[in-house]
Amino acid sequence: MNPAVAESLLQQAPDALILTDENGQIVFANAAVTGLFGFEPSEINGQAMEMLMPARYRRAHLTHRHDYVADPVQRAMGQRGVPLYGLHRDGHEFPVWVSLSPIQMNGQRLIAAAIRDVSDWHLLTEQLRQVSDAAKSAAQVKSRFLATASHDLRQPLQVLQLLNASLTAALERKLSKADLLAITQRQQHAIETMTELLNALLDISKLESGTVEVKHEYINMRQLIHELREQLESVATTKRLQLLTEVADIVVHTDRILLRQLVQNLAGNAVKYTDAGQVSVRVFTDATGAIIEIADTGVGIPRDQVVKIFDAYYQPPSVRPDRPGVGLGLAIVKQIAELLGYAIAVESQPGRGTTFRINIPLGAISAAESVAENIAAPNHAAKIPDGYILIIEDDRAVREALCLTLELEGFMVLSAASQQAAITLFTEHAKQISGIVSDYHVDVAHTGIEIVKTLRAISTDSLPAVFLTGDTSLALRAQQDLPESCLLSKPVDAAKLIQALSGLLNKP
Repeated sequence: MNPAVAESLLQQAPDALILTDENGQIVFANAAVTGLFGFEPSEINGQAMEMLMPARYRRAHLTHRHDYVADPVQRAMGQRGVPLYGLHRDGHEFPVWVSLSPIQMNGQRLIAAAIRDVSDWHLLTEQLRQVSDAAKSAAQVKSRFLATASHDLRQPLQVLQLLNASLTAALERKLSKADLLAITQRQQHAIETMTELLNALLDISKLESGTVEVKHEYINMRQLIHELREQLESVATTKRLQLLTEVADIVVHTDRILLRQLVQNLAGNAVKYTDAGQVSVRVFTDATGAIIEIADTGVGIPRDQVVKIFDAYYQPPSVRPDRPGVGLGLAIVKQIAELLGYAIAVESQPGRGTTFRINIPLGAISAAESVAENIAAPNHAAKIPDGYILIIEDDRAVREALCLTLELEGFMVLSAASQQAAITLFTEHAKQISGIVSDYHVDVAHTGIEIVKTLRAISTDSLPAVFLTGDTSLALRAQQDLPESCLLSKPVDAAKLIQALSGLLNKP
Protein backbone atom coordinates (compact mmCIF):
# COMPACT_ATOMS: atom_id res chain seq x y z
CA MET A 1 0.00 0.00 0.00
CA ASN A 2 1.16 3.49 -0.78
CA PRO A 3 2.74 4.92 2.42
CA ALA A 4 0.79 8.19 2.00
CA VAL A 5 -2.49 6.28 1.74
CA ALA A 6 -1.61 4.16 4.79
CA GLU A 7 -0.80 7.23 6.84
CA SER A 8 -4.07 8.89 5.78
CA LEU A 9 -6.03 5.85 6.94
CA LEU A 10 -4.22 5.79 10.29
CA GLN A 11 -4.90 9.50 10.81
CA GLN A 12 -8.63 8.99 10.25
CA ALA A 13 -8.96 6.12 12.74
CA PRO A 14 -11.34 6.97 15.65
CA ASP A 15 -9.01 5.42 18.27
CA ALA A 16 -5.61 6.75 19.25
CA LEU A 17 -3.04 4.87 17.13
CA ILE A 18 0.64 4.70 17.99
CA LEU A 19 3.36 2.84 16.08
CA THR A 20 6.57 1.91 17.86
CA ASP A 21 9.70 0.15 16.75
CA GLU A 22 10.97 -2.98 18.45
CA ASN A 23 12.83 -0.83 20.97
CA GLY A 24 9.60 0.83 22.10
CA GLN A 25 10.29 4.21 20.50
CA ILE A 26 7.28 5.99 19.01
CA VAL A 27 7.62 6.47 15.25
CA PHE A 28 4.04 7.56 14.49
CA ALA A 29 0.99 8.91 16.35
CA ASN A 30 -2.30 9.95 14.81
CA ALA A 31 -4.36 13.04 15.61
CA ALA A 32 -6.62 11.16 18.07
CA VAL A 33 -3.60 10.81 20.39
CA THR A 34 -3.84 14.52 21.20
CA GLY A 35 -7.44 14.20 22.41
CA LEU A 36 -6.58 11.17 24.53
CA PHE A 37 -3.18 12.02 26.02
CA GLY A 38 -2.95 15.81 25.54
CA PHE A 39 0.28 15.60 23.49
CA GLU A 40 0.71 16.67 19.88
CA PRO A 41 2.08 13.78 17.74
CA SER A 42 5.26 15.75 17.08
CA GLU A 43 5.91 15.98 20.84
CA ILE A 44 6.02 12.24 21.40
CA ASN A 45 7.64 11.02 18.19
CA GLY A 46 11.02 9.53 19.06
CA GLN A 47 10.02 9.17 22.76
CA ALA A 48 9.67 5.90 24.67
CA MET A 49 6.16 4.44 24.77
CA GLU A 50 6.42 4.27 28.58
CA MET A 51 5.96 8.05 28.82
CA LEU A 52 2.22 7.53 28.17
CA MET A 53 1.66 5.20 31.11
CA PRO A 54 1.74 5.67 34.92
CA ALA A 55 5.17 5.18 36.52
CA ARG A 56 4.09 2.01 38.36
CA TYR A 57 3.62 0.20 35.03
CA ARG A 58 6.87 1.20 33.29
CA ARG A 59 9.34 -1.35 34.61
CA ALA A 60 6.97 -4.27 34.01
CA HIS A 61 6.17 -2.91 30.56
CA LEU A 62 9.82 -3.25 29.49
CA THR A 63 9.63 -6.99 30.17
CA HIS A 64 6.26 -7.34 28.47
CA ARG A 65 7.56 -5.44 25.41
CA HIS A 66 10.59 -7.70 25.06
CA ASP A 67 8.32 -10.77 25.32
CA TYR A 68 5.99 -9.36 22.68
CA VAL A 69 8.83 -8.65 20.25
CA ALA A 70 9.90 -12.30 20.64
CA ASP A 71 6.36 -13.50 19.86
CA PRO A 72 4.48 -10.75 18.00
CA VAL A 73 0.79 -11.66 17.66
CA GLN A 74 -2.47 -9.75 17.84
CA ARG A 75 -3.30 -9.22 21.48
CA ALA A 76 -5.96 -7.36 23.48
CA MET A 77 -4.98 -5.86 26.82
CA GLY A 78 -7.02 -4.34 29.64
CA GLN A 79 -10.36 -5.96 28.79
CA ARG A 80 -9.77 -8.86 31.16
CA GLY A 81 -7.64 -9.34 34.25
CA VAL A 82 -5.53 -6.42 35.48
CA PRO A 83 -6.90 -3.04 34.28
CA LEU A 84 -4.62 -0.72 32.33
CA TYR A 85 -4.33 3.04 32.70
CA GLY A 86 -2.99 5.78 30.47
CA LEU A 87 -1.27 8.94 31.71
CA HIS A 88 -2.48 12.31 30.44
CA ARG A 89 -0.16 15.22 29.94
CA ASP A 90 -1.74 17.00 32.94
CA GLY A 91 -0.98 14.02 35.20
CA HIS A 92 -4.40 12.42 35.57
CA GLU A 93 -4.87 8.73 34.84
CA PHE A 94 -7.67 7.10 32.85
CA PRO A 95 -8.57 3.46 32.14
CA VAL A 96 -7.75 2.15 28.65
CA TRP A 97 -8.10 -0.88 26.43
CA VAL A 98 -5.16 -1.60 24.14
CA SER A 99 -5.07 -3.76 20.99
CA LEU A 100 -1.57 -4.72 19.81
CA SER A 101 -0.75 -5.86 16.27
CA PRO A 102 2.60 -6.47 14.50
CA ILE A 103 2.83 -4.74 11.11
CA GLN A 104 5.40 -4.29 8.36
CA MET A 105 5.94 -0.80 6.96
CA ASN A 106 8.70 0.24 4.57
CA GLY A 107 10.46 -3.04 5.27
CA GLN A 108 10.51 -2.35 9.03
CA ARG A 109 8.68 -4.44 11.65
CA LEU A 110 6.61 -2.17 13.87
CA ILE A 111 4.11 -2.62 16.67
CA ALA A 112 0.73 -0.91 16.30
CA ALA A 113 -1.17 0.00 19.46
CA ALA A 114 -4.82 1.04 19.18
CA ILE A 115 -5.76 2.74 22.46
CA ARG A 116 -9.29 3.53 23.65
CA ASP A 117 -10.42 5.49 26.73
CA VAL A 118 -12.94 3.28 28.61
CA SER A 119 -13.75 5.62 31.51
CA ASP A 120 -17.47 5.55 30.65
CA TRP A 121 -17.41 1.76 30.48
CA HIS A 122 -15.70 1.58 33.89
CA LEU A 123 -18.28 3.97 35.34
CA LEU A 124 -21.14 1.90 33.94
CA THR A 125 -19.53 -1.30 35.25
CA GLU A 126 -19.18 0.23 38.71
CA GLN A 127 -22.81 1.35 38.67
CA LEU A 128 -23.91 -2.13 37.65
CA ARG A 129 -21.77 -3.61 40.41
CA GLN A 130 -23.38 -1.29 42.96
CA VAL A 131 -26.84 -2.24 41.73
CA SER A 132 -25.88 -5.91 41.95
CA ASP A 133 -24.49 -5.45 45.46
CA ALA A 134 -27.65 -3.61 46.51
CA ALA A 135 -29.78 -6.42 45.11
CA LYS A 136 -27.70 -9.01 46.96
CA SER A 137 -27.92 -6.96 50.16
CA ALA A 138 -31.69 -6.65 49.80
CA ALA A 139 -31.93 -10.40 49.23
CA GLN A 140 -29.85 -11.04 52.35
CA VAL A 141 -32.04 -8.66 54.36
CA LYS A 142 -35.14 -10.44 53.11
CA SER A 143 -33.69 -13.86 53.89
CA ARG A 144 -32.63 -12.80 57.37
CA PHE A 145 -36.01 -11.18 57.97
CA LEU A 146 -37.89 -14.31 56.91
CA ALA A 147 -35.62 -16.64 58.85
CA THR A 148 -35.92 -14.65 62.05
CA ALA A 149 -39.63 -14.02 61.64
CA SER A 150 -40.42 -17.66 60.93
CA HIS A 151 -38.45 -18.82 63.98
CA ASP A 152 -39.05 -16.17 66.60
CA LEU A 153 -42.67 -15.37 65.77
CA ARG A 154 -43.60 -19.05 66.10
CA GLN A 155 -42.65 -19.02 69.77
CA PRO A 156 -45.16 -16.45 71.06
CA LEU A 157 -47.75 -17.77 68.59
CA GLN A 158 -47.35 -21.20 70.14
CA VAL A 159 -47.74 -19.66 73.59
CA LEU A 160 -50.91 -17.83 72.51
CA GLN A 161 -52.36 -20.99 71.00
CA LEU A 162 -51.81 -22.97 74.18
CA LEU A 163 -53.02 -20.18 76.45
CA ASN A 164 -56.14 -19.66 74.36
CA ALA A 165 -56.95 -23.36 74.72
CA SER A 166 -56.34 -23.05 78.47
CA LEU A 167 -58.59 -20.00 78.64
CA THR A 168 -61.39 -21.84 76.86
CA ALA A 169 -61.06 -24.81 79.24
CA ALA A 170 -60.93 -22.49 82.23
CA LEU A 171 -64.16 -20.79 81.19
CA GLU A 172 -65.88 -24.14 80.69
CA ARG A 173 -64.78 -25.29 84.15
CA LYS A 174 -65.67 -21.92 85.69
CA LEU A 175 -62.27 -21.43 87.29
CA SER A 176 -61.60 -18.54 89.62
CA LYS A 177 -61.13 -14.98 88.44
CA ALA A 178 -57.48 -15.15 89.59
CA ASP A 179 -56.80 -18.15 87.35
CA LEU A 180 -58.43 -16.42 84.38
CA LEU A 181 -56.42 -13.26 85.06
CA ALA A 182 -53.15 -15.24 85.18
CA ILE A 183 -53.87 -16.72 81.74
CA THR A 184 -54.78 -13.38 80.16
CA GLN A 185 -51.65 -11.77 81.63
CA ARG A 186 -49.50 -14.44 79.99
CA GLN A 187 -51.33 -13.88 76.72
CA GLN A 188 -50.60 -10.18 76.95
CA HIS A 189 -46.92 -10.91 77.56
CA ALA A 190 -46.79 -13.12 74.44
CA ILE A 191 -48.51 -10.42 72.38
CA GLU A 192 -46.04 -7.78 73.60
CA THR A 193 -43.15 -10.06 72.62
CA MET A 194 -44.57 -10.49 69.11
CA THR A 195 -45.16 -6.75 68.80
CA GLU A 196 -41.60 -5.92 69.83
CA LEU A 197 -40.16 -8.44 67.39
CA LEU A 198 -42.33 -7.39 64.46
CA ASN A 199 -41.61 -3.69 64.92
CA ALA A 200 -37.87 -4.33 65.22
CA LEU A 201 -37.81 -6.57 62.14
CA LEU A 202 -39.65 -4.00 60.05
CA ASP A 203 -37.39 -1.18 61.25
CA ILE A 204 -34.12 -3.00 60.59
CA SER A 205 -35.32 -4.24 57.20
CA LYS A 206 -36.14 -0.71 56.03
CA LEU A 207 -32.84 0.66 57.32
CA GLU A 208 -30.71 -2.11 55.80
CA SER A 209 -32.44 -1.91 52.43
CA GLY A 210 -31.66 1.82 52.18
CA THR A 211 -35.29 2.88 51.68
CA VAL A 212 -35.37 5.29 54.65
CA GLU A 213 -35.23 8.93 53.56
CA VAL A 214 -33.76 11.52 55.93
CA LYS A 215 -35.92 14.65 56.19
CA HIS A 216 -34.29 17.49 58.11
CA GLU A 217 -36.15 19.94 60.30
CA TYR A 218 -35.35 21.99 63.39
CA ILE A 219 -35.94 19.99 66.59
CA ASN A 220 -36.24 21.48 70.08
CA MET A 221 -34.36 18.95 72.21
CA ARG A 222 -36.12 19.88 75.43
CA GLN A 223 -39.46 19.10 73.81
CA LEU A 224 -38.21 15.81 72.33
CA ILE A 225 -36.78 14.58 75.64
CA HIS A 226 -39.93 15.72 77.45
CA GLU A 227 -42.02 13.53 75.09
CA LEU A 228 -39.64 10.63 75.66
CA ARG A 229 -39.88 11.04 79.42
CA GLU A 230 -43.68 10.93 79.26
CA GLN A 231 -43.42 7.63 77.42
CA LEU A 232 -40.97 6.02 79.87
CA GLU A 233 -42.28 7.50 83.14
CA SER A 234 -44.88 4.84 83.90
CA VAL A 235 -42.47 1.92 83.30
CA ALA A 236 -39.75 3.55 85.39
CA THR A 237 -42.21 4.25 88.22
CA THR A 238 -43.41 0.65 88.19
CA LYS A 239 -39.80 -0.54 88.56
CA ARG A 240 -39.14 2.12 91.25
CA LEU A 241 -36.42 3.70 89.12
CA GLN A 242 -35.44 7.34 89.29
CA LEU A 243 -35.77 8.86 85.80
CA LEU A 244 -33.60 11.97 85.44
CA THR A 245 -33.37 14.41 82.55
CA GLU A 246 -31.05 17.35 82.07
CA VAL A 247 -31.39 19.07 78.71
CA ALA A 248 -29.50 21.96 77.18
CA ASP A 249 -31.76 24.50 75.56
CA ILE A 250 -30.68 23.71 72.00
CA VAL A 251 -32.19 23.17 68.58
CA VAL A 252 -30.89 20.39 66.33
CA HIS A 253 -31.29 20.28 62.56
CA THR A 254 -32.04 16.62 61.88
CA ASP A 255 -34.76 14.07 61.16
CA ARG A 256 -37.25 14.14 64.06
CA ILE A 257 -38.54 10.59 63.60
CA LEU A 258 -35.13 8.96 63.28
CA LEU A 259 -33.57 10.91 66.16
CA ARG A 260 -36.49 10.12 68.43
CA GLN A 261 -36.28 6.42 67.55
CA LEU A 262 -32.53 6.41 68.19
CA VAL A 263 -32.86 7.97 71.66
CA GLN A 264 -36.01 5.99 72.44
CA ASN A 265 -34.28 2.67 71.72
CA LEU A 266 -31.33 3.53 73.98
CA ALA A 267 -33.43 4.96 76.82
CA GLY A 268 -35.94 2.09 76.56
CA ASN A 269 -33.10 -0.42 76.83
CA ALA A 270 -31.72 1.44 79.84
CA VAL A 271 -35.04 1.16 81.68
CA LYS A 272 -35.51 -2.44 80.59
CA TYR A 273 -32.12 -3.63 81.83
CA THR A 274 -32.05 -1.63 85.08
CA ASP A 275 -33.62 -3.19 88.18
CA ALA A 276 -32.60 -0.60 90.76
CA GLY A 277 -31.17 2.88 90.86
CA GLN A 278 -31.64 5.35 88.04
CA VAL A 279 -31.71 6.08 84.34
CA SER A 280 -30.59 9.49 83.19
CA VAL A 281 -30.92 11.25 79.84
CA ARG A 282 -28.69 14.30 79.40
CA VAL A 283 -28.25 16.64 76.45
CA PHE A 284 -25.30 19.00 76.64
CA THR A 285 -22.81 20.73 74.37
CA ASP A 286 -19.04 20.83 74.10
CA ALA A 287 -16.50 22.10 71.56
CA THR A 288 -17.41 19.38 69.06
CA GLY A 289 -21.19 19.82 69.09
CA ALA A 290 -24.02 18.29 71.11
CA ILE A 291 -23.95 15.07 73.11
CA ILE A 292 -26.96 12.98 74.07
CA GLU A 293 -25.99 10.78 77.01
CA ILE A 294 -28.13 7.88 78.23
CA ALA A 295 -26.76 6.33 81.44
CA ASP A 296 -28.13 3.61 83.70
CA THR A 297 -27.20 1.63 86.81
CA GLY A 298 -28.28 -1.65 85.24
CA VAL A 299 -26.75 -5.02 84.46
CA GLY A 300 -23.94 -3.68 82.31
CA ILE A 301 -22.11 -5.37 79.43
CA PRO A 302 -18.92 -7.47 79.68
CA ARG A 303 -15.89 -5.78 78.10
CA ASP A 304 -15.42 -8.50 75.46
CA GLN A 305 -19.07 -8.18 74.38
CA VAL A 306 -19.17 -4.41 73.85
CA VAL A 307 -17.85 -4.62 70.28
CA LYS A 308 -20.66 -7.04 69.34
CA ILE A 309 -23.70 -5.31 70.80
CA PHE A 310 -24.48 -3.34 67.63
CA ASP A 311 -24.60 -6.48 65.49
CA ALA A 312 -28.08 -7.49 64.34
CA TYR A 313 -29.67 -10.37 66.27
CA TYR A 314 -26.87 -10.41 68.86
CA GLN A 315 -27.64 -10.55 72.57
CA PRO A 316 -25.07 -10.73 75.38
CA PRO A 317 -25.05 -14.07 77.25
CA SER A 318 -25.97 -12.20 80.45
CA VAL A 319 -29.46 -11.29 79.14
CA ARG A 320 -32.06 -12.95 81.34
CA PRO A 321 -35.03 -14.87 79.91
CA ASP A 322 -37.44 -12.50 81.66
CA ARG A 323 -36.17 -9.67 79.46
CA PRO A 324 -37.28 -10.82 76.00
CA GLY A 325 -35.69 -9.31 72.92
CA VAL A 326 -34.33 -10.21 69.51
CA GLY A 327 -31.08 -8.28 69.52
CA LEU A 328 -32.19 -5.64 67.01
CA GLY A 329 -32.56 -2.50 69.17
CA LEU A 330 -28.90 -1.51 69.09
CA ALA A 331 -28.51 -2.60 65.46
CA ILE A 332 -31.28 -0.12 64.65
CA VAL A 333 -29.49 2.53 66.73
CA LYS A 334 -26.28 1.96 64.75
CA GLN A 335 -28.08 2.14 61.39
CA ILE A 336 -29.88 5.37 62.31
CA ALA A 337 -26.71 6.98 63.67
CA GLU A 338 -24.85 6.19 60.44
CA LEU A 339 -27.76 7.54 58.40
CA LEU A 340 -27.74 10.81 60.37
CA GLY A 341 -23.94 11.06 60.46
CA TYR A 342 -23.64 10.72 64.26
CA ALA A 343 -20.94 8.89 66.22
CA ILE A 344 -21.85 6.59 69.13
CA ALA A 345 -19.61 5.73 72.08
CA VAL A 346 -20.36 3.22 74.83
CA GLU A 347 -18.88 2.58 78.27
CA SER A 348 -20.05 -0.25 80.49
CA GLN A 349 -19.18 -2.26 83.57
CA PRO A 350 -21.01 -5.49 84.46
CA GLY A 351 -23.21 -4.93 87.48
CA ARG A 352 -22.64 -1.17 87.53
CA GLY A 353 -24.36 0.11 84.42
CA THR A 354 -23.89 1.38 80.88
CA THR A 355 -23.51 4.81 79.31
CA PHE A 356 -24.16 5.58 75.65
CA ARG A 357 -23.16 8.90 74.08
CA ILE A 358 -24.42 10.17 70.74
CA ASN A 359 -22.27 12.91 69.23
CA ILE A 360 -24.10 15.41 67.00
CA PRO A 361 -21.78 17.63 64.87
CA LEU A 362 -21.48 21.29 65.77
CA GLY A 363 -22.89 22.43 62.44
CA ALA A 364 -26.26 20.77 63.16
CA ILE A 365 -27.05 22.66 66.39
CA SER A 366 -27.71 26.06 67.84
CA ALA A 367 -27.08 26.09 71.59
CA ALA A 368 -28.05 28.23 74.58
CA GLU A 369 -27.87 27.73 78.33
CA SER A 370 -28.14 24.37 80.06
CA VAL A 371 -31.16 23.81 82.26
CA ALA A 372 -32.17 20.92 84.48
CA GLU A 373 -35.62 19.38 84.20
CA ASN A 374 -37.63 17.29 86.58
CA ILE A 375 -40.87 16.97 84.66
CA ALA A 376 -43.73 15.35 86.45
CA ALA A 377 -45.48 12.52 84.68
CA PRO A 378 -48.69 13.74 83.02
CA ASN A 379 -51.97 12.72 84.54
CA HIS A 380 -54.02 11.02 81.84
CA ALA A 381 -56.61 9.50 84.11
CA ALA A 382 -59.53 8.54 81.97
CA LYS A 383 -62.35 11.07 82.09
CA ILE A 384 -65.17 9.73 79.98
CA PRO A 385 -66.75 12.40 77.76
CA ASP A 386 -70.50 12.72 77.33
CA GLY A 387 -70.34 12.33 73.57
CA TYR A 388 -69.40 9.55 71.17
CA ILE A 389 -66.00 8.43 69.93
CA LEU A 390 -66.13 7.91 66.16
CA ILE A 391 -64.08 4.88 65.09
CA ILE A 392 -62.97 4.81 61.44
CA GLU A 393 -61.52 1.45 60.37
CA ASP A 394 -62.14 -0.54 57.18
CA ASP A 395 -61.15 -3.92 58.65
CA ARG A 396 -64.25 -5.36 60.32
CA ALA A 397 -62.45 -7.45 62.96
CA VAL A 398 -60.25 -4.54 64.05
CA ARG A 399 -63.22 -2.15 64.02
CA GLU A 400 -65.29 -4.42 66.26
CA ALA A 401 -62.34 -4.97 68.62
CA LEU A 402 -61.81 -1.21 68.94
CA CYS A 403 -65.50 -0.70 69.67
CA LEU A 404 -65.46 -3.39 72.36
CA THR A 405 -62.27 -2.02 73.96
CA LEU A 406 -63.63 1.52 74.25
CA GLU A 407 -67.09 0.39 75.37
CA LEU A 408 -65.58 -1.68 78.18
CA GLU A 409 -63.83 1.52 79.34
CA GLY A 410 -67.15 3.35 79.43
CA PHE A 411 -66.98 5.24 76.12
CA MET A 412 -69.95 5.47 73.76
CA VAL A 413 -68.88 4.67 70.22
CA LEU A 414 -69.96 5.00 66.60
CA SER A 415 -68.08 3.18 63.85
CA ALA A 416 -67.52 3.70 60.13
CA ALA A 417 -65.75 1.56 57.53
CA SER A 418 -65.11 4.30 54.95
CA GLN A 419 -64.77 8.02 54.44
CA GLN A 420 -68.34 8.34 53.18
CA ALA A 421 -69.73 6.38 56.12
CA ALA A 422 -67.73 8.58 58.52
CA ILE A 423 -69.05 11.76 56.89
CA THR A 424 -72.61 10.44 57.05
CA LEU A 425 -72.33 9.54 60.74
CA PHE A 426 -70.63 12.81 61.55
CA THR A 427 -73.31 14.82 59.75
CA GLU A 428 -76.00 13.03 61.77
CA HIS A 429 -74.25 13.24 65.15
CA ALA A 430 -71.86 16.18 64.81
CA LYS A 431 -72.82 17.74 68.14
CA GLN A 432 -72.49 14.43 70.01
CA ILE A 433 -69.05 13.35 68.70
CA SER A 434 -66.19 14.21 71.09
CA GLY A 435 -63.22 12.56 69.36
CA ILE A 436 -62.02 10.18 66.67
CA VAL A 437 -59.99 6.97 66.60
CA SER A 438 -58.98 6.22 63.01
CA ASP A 439 -56.81 3.86 61.05
CA TYR A 440 -54.18 5.68 58.97
CA HIS A 441 -54.81 3.67 55.77
CA VAL A 442 -58.61 3.56 55.80
CA ASP A 443 -58.90 2.44 52.20
CA VAL A 444 -56.98 2.66 48.94
CA ALA A 445 -58.09 6.21 48.25
CA HIS A 446 -58.09 7.88 51.67
CA THR A 447 -56.00 8.19 54.81
CA GLY A 448 -57.42 8.76 58.26
CA ILE A 449 -55.67 12.12 58.38
CA GLU A 450 -57.42 13.25 55.21
CA ILE A 451 -60.77 12.11 56.60
CA VAL A 452 -60.23 13.92 59.92
CA LYS A 453 -59.32 17.12 58.06
CA THR A 454 -62.56 16.78 56.08
CA LEU A 455 -64.60 16.29 59.27
CA ARG A 456 -62.87 19.17 61.02
CA ALA A 457 -63.83 21.41 58.12
CA ILE A 458 -67.47 20.52 58.84
CA SER A 459 -67.19 20.80 62.65
CA THR A 460 -66.85 23.91 64.76
CA ASP A 461 -65.05 21.96 67.53
CA SER A 462 -61.39 20.90 67.69
CA LEU A 463 -62.27 17.20 67.29
CA PRO A 464 -59.17 15.45 68.79
CA ALA A 465 -58.00 12.35 66.93
CA VAL A 466 -55.88 9.27 67.58
CA PHE A 467 -54.43 7.53 64.51
CA LEU A 468 -53.42 3.88 64.42
CA THR A 469 -50.96 2.64 61.81
CA GLY A 470 -48.41 0.04 60.86
CA ASP A 471 -46.75 2.50 58.48
CA THR A 472 -45.15 4.67 61.15
CA SER A 473 -42.66 6.66 59.06
CA LEU A 474 -45.12 7.97 56.46
CA ALA A 475 -47.98 8.38 58.92
CA LEU A 476 -45.92 10.22 61.52
CA ARG A 477 -44.63 12.70 58.97
CA ALA A 478 -48.20 13.39 57.84
CA GLN A 479 -49.58 13.60 61.40
CA GLN A 480 -46.93 15.95 62.82
CA ASP A 481 -48.59 19.06 61.37
CA LEU A 482 -52.10 18.11 62.52
CA PRO A 483 -52.93 19.71 65.91
CA GLU A 484 -54.91 17.92 68.62
CA SER A 485 -53.82 14.49 67.38
CA CYS A 486 -51.39 11.67 68.12
CA LEU A 487 -50.17 8.53 66.38
CA LEU A 488 -49.91 5.01 67.80
CA SER A 489 -48.15 2.15 66.09
CA LYS A 490 -50.01 -1.10 65.43
CA PRO A 491 -50.51 -3.45 67.12
CA VAL A 492 -51.73 -0.97 69.74
CA ASP A 493 -51.81 -1.77 73.43
CA ALA A 494 -55.32 -1.07 74.80
CA ALA A 495 -53.97 0.84 77.81
CA LYS A 496 -51.88 3.12 75.57
CA LEU A 497 -54.89 3.76 73.35
CA ILE A 498 -57.04 4.76 76.32
CA GLN A 499 -54.24 6.90 77.74
CA ALA A 500 -53.66 8.70 74.43
CA LEU A 501 -57.37 9.28 73.82
CA SER A 502 -57.97 10.48 77.39
CA GLY A 503 -54.97 12.78 77.18
CA LEU A 504 -56.37 14.51 74.09
CA LEU A 505 -59.94 14.67 75.41
CA ASN A 506 -58.87 16.07 78.81
CA LYS A 507 -56.46 18.66 77.42
CA PRO A 508 -57.17 22.08 78.94
